[in-house]
Amino acid sequence: MGQLHEGHPLPWARVKLLSAHIRERGIRQFLSTWRRNRERGGDEMSWGDELESMVLRFHDEEKLALLPLGQGELISLLKHTGSNSGAGMNGSASHSGCRPQPEFDPEYADYMIETSPGRAYSPALASLLEVEPDLRHRRALARAHLKSNEALLTLSSFPRLGAEGRWSEPQYQPGGPVLQSYWLSDEVVAGHPRHGALTAAVMGRRGGGTAWPFEDLEVPRGRELYESDAEARNGPVPGHIHMDALAFGAGCCCVQTTIQAPDLDSARRLYDALLPLAPVMLALSAAAPAYRGWLADVDARWDVIRQAADDRTPEELGLAPLKDGYQLLPKSRYDSSSLYISQDPENKEGYSDLPLPLNKGAYEALREGGVDERLARHVAHLFVRDALVVLEESLEGADEGCLRHFENILSTNWQTLRLKPAAPDGSTGWRIEFRACEAQLTDFENAALCIFVVLLSRAVLHFGLNMYVPLSRVDESMRRAVRRDAVRGEKMWFRKGVRPGARKGEGSVYDECTEMTVDEIINGNADSTGVLGIVRQYLSAVQCDHTISQPLERYLSLIERRASGELMTNARWIREFITGHPKYERDSRVGEEVCYDLMKAVDELERGAREEEGMIPPEQ
Repeated sequence: MGQLHEGHPLPWARVKLLSAHIRERGIRQFLSTWRRNRERGGDEMSWGDELESMVLRFHDEEKLALLPLGQGELISLLKHTGSNSGAGMNGSASHSGCRPQPEFDPEYADYMIETSPGRAYSPALASLLEVEPDLRHRRALARAHLKSNEALLTLSSFPRLGAEGRWSEPQYQPGGPVLQSYWLSDEVVAGHPRHGALTAAVMGRRGGGTAWPFEDLEVPRGRELYESDAEARNGPVPGHIHMDALAFGAGCCCVQTTIQAPDLDSARRLYDALLPLAPVMLALSAAAPAYRGWLADVDARWDVIRQAADDRTPEELGLAPLKDGYQLLPKSRYDSSSLYISQDPENKEGYSDLPLPLNKGAYEALREGGVDERLARHVAHLFVRDALVVLEESLEGADEGCLRHFENILSTNWQTLRLKPAAPDGSTGWRIEFRACEAQLTDFENAALCIFVVLLSRAVLHFGLNMYVPLSRVDESMRRAVRRDAVRGEKMWFRKGVRPGARKGEGSVYDECTEMTVDEIINGNADSTGVLGIVRQYLSAVQCDHTISQPLERYLSLIERRASGELMTNARWIREFITGHPKYERDSRVGEEVCYDLMKAVDELERGAREEEGMIPPEQ
């Protein structure tokens, strides 16, 4: 959920007063870094991943699968067991020699662990074959310190978080001043000071608890401990699951890929090219069909966390008259990206067809500082948001050679893509972060997603692909991508031809795209090769040795067969497991025993003790 720095978070009331100051310093810091690195070039396309996971504890006699709270101790142990001195894509891009121990870091919930490689993967194609072994190594290191009845699962959402009955250990009474939840206790939030401060800031900024207009007959209507309690009484709408805290979204897991570009222009081209792929990859990786003990009519966590992290005020939502400098904000701060940023001639103005609120002061400062209009608009759009977590220690010190305040804003704009500046110390160049994929149940699947994104990124730059689709169409695809079985049942907007010069001369930008199935986008049709075909052409064009390309086909085949519908998404497999369980009563409820058996199956699947040929090829 953002940068983790040690220090003392300020209360939201003071952070709010400092917002303008933080923005001003953040812009100065960006300008300083931009001036030093705008001509930087020749960086290698090293890359890394961040994979979130959760610990599960099994009680076999009671047939219970519970979330054991207090994983901060495990993370501390893992940090000190191995060397965490190596840096991933957030640090040094060096990759020579043996791979160092991976990184283990806390995430938002106290049952979660984030892992990343101890050092960025090299640009060599052979390094792609290191990904799955590295993921397995991380899991093995964590597993060695778990109790005999515990497992580390890369599960996008735990189906019974906040449900009736037992779902955590210890099982605390719900409520508390941080989350103010009917269903969750504050102990769910991890102990790092940032996470509690982040929760308080999101709630404080919007003026109450998470605004979930969801119907749930079990909502206790009479509580009056917090101002946000009125929302549970007044907000429900029929037919939805009631989730009332940031933890319901931030307690889910995803896998993110960060890629260093050769230079700033290349990073901007990659950012743009991958935006239309975000909904496609979200649908391909869908892995979260159940929440708070209920099967939902969605397959992915995206809309859950989008609403959970929404800190907009009534004025920004258009529910109250604008005042005090507020402006309408069409999106949550956890949402799809709203602007293409490349200066390439292919980037027509009409593609960025969404409303784009800007921080006027930030935009003017950036333009006066020499930043081109598109990049200035991109940064100024990020800076319509307030800082959420400010450490007291960060208020001191110079802005030259520092990005702390800029990253404060950047790291709490949780969009599908993120452009990351070169590091002030020169250790990394300009990077993009692809953020749309759900965490997968197995290391093989997570490796396949990362490898595909990396190879497609290289193909984009190698062939000069034009992937532009009007962003209003991309947003429509995002809405479709979370729906049940979107891979097989939905169509996404995609460009008719992505090769340079394809479809030129047509009138409207909307005529350049059409609705395609995920299968057509990935695997092609009579009119197009498909992006997977282009990836394979790239491997051929760079004369990838068969000793590398042949093993890579294992991963590309998973993408191919899942896109075609031959293999199930994680979400579809989970849904079918639940609905096919003998104890399932056809009422959408995910009971304790059903969840226990599901979690056991997930653990067996990852350990290779179970085969599910409909989701993962048996040879894997």
